[in-house]
Amino acid sequence: MMRILIFGPLKDALSSGVVELDLDTPTTPRELLERLCSEYPSLAALIKRCRIAVDGEYVDYDQLISGEAEVALIPPVSGGSEDALKGNSKWRCELTEEPIDVGGVLSEAVDEQVGAVALFIGVVRGHSNGKEVVALEYDAYKAMAVRKLNEIANEIHSAYGLERLIIIHRVGRAMVGEVVVVIAASSEHRHEAIEACREAIERIKSDVPIWKKEILKDGCEWVVP
Repeated sequence: MMRILIFGPLKDALSSGVVELDLDTPTTPRELLERLCSEYPSLAALIKRCRIAVDGEYVDYDQLISGEAEVALIPPVSGGSEDALKGNSKWRCELTEEPIDVGGVLSEAVDEQVGAVALFIGVVRGHSNGKEVVALEYDAYKAMAVRKLNEIANEIHSAYGLERLIIIHRVGRAMVGEVVVVIAASSEHRHEAIEACREAIERIKSDVPIWKKEILKDGCEWVVP
């Protein structure tokens, strides 16, 4: 029996955060997805677009999965409290259910070594595809999301020679007008800071397992790219 963690729109559709399959192990993600499509044909179109994570890391479709591994089904993500890596002073990543202190993040990014700070702020807008939005709800595979945020921060900090990089992402419910993600990058010159922010938000949206549900005036919808 294989136990599979479920997130985002699939968790709502299946009314559960866990699915158990009578499946021989070891197996591969490809075989697992085929079995899930067979078990839940009405969700097959979405399941086929999912990735599989094993013990908090994305795996190839043909990698063998043992029966003892923690397996998660990761729908396409729509992206962001745990502390960043202990002892690290160059970047900080956090998931939080509390309002984000933008001024505090900006202050943290500034010191006498930097000549530029780029700041990206994502907020909840009041409309989407012609519909009135009341709030957003974010679901996350938290342990993996924090790990991925730190991997992204580490790589971007090194690639652009940054002084500081702070990434804060909300989870839970956020109302219209509230800040849901803040990225602050500081460097000696402006180009590196600006490009670091740009790359960080794109990678968060593609690789970090965070899902967004729009709470509309007349219902709700998961945002699936």
